Amino acid sequence: MKMFRLVSAVVVLVVLQQCAAQGPCADRLAEVEAILSNSLVVGLEKPRCAGDDTYLGMQFSGSQAFCVTSTGVNIEGYSVNRWETGTDMNCNCARDQHEYQKTGMLGKMFSCEPNGNYSPTGCTGSVCYCQDSNGQQIGKGVHIARSGSLNC
Repeated sequence: MKMFRLVSAVVVLVVLQQCAAQGPCADRLAEVEAILSNSLVVGLEKPRCAGDDTYLGMQFSGSQAFCVTSTGVNIEGYSVNRWETGTDMNCNCARDQHEYQKTGMLGKMFSCEPNGNYSPTGCTGSVCYCQDSNGQQIGKGVHIARSGSLNC
């Protein structure tokens, strides 16, 4: 019996060490799964992790979906009701804007939706254009005075 406990303790230690080496999201996921394996905790959400064990842009808490950095830090101002996320909430714009603001540089404009995604149109200087989900220009741009003519 003592040998079983020793082996079990070593296995748990090895698993915890592997989780610690994975990344911030994997660490939190392992922590939450350990808590949930022992009891039901109402409102405790499993983090959504990317393949590289960083946090996906969209996370959940209660009835809200919100944007976070790759390390899981909440990005203020970008949250929607959980049922309004659709299948495409990615927070790419919120994340790019957050990273740009950390540099201290000025001048770049971001066109983000309330859910943190890029808006269908963006502008740089006096030129507006359609943009994809990563904020990359699609097609030709038009003068800002004609931005309403864009059909994105």
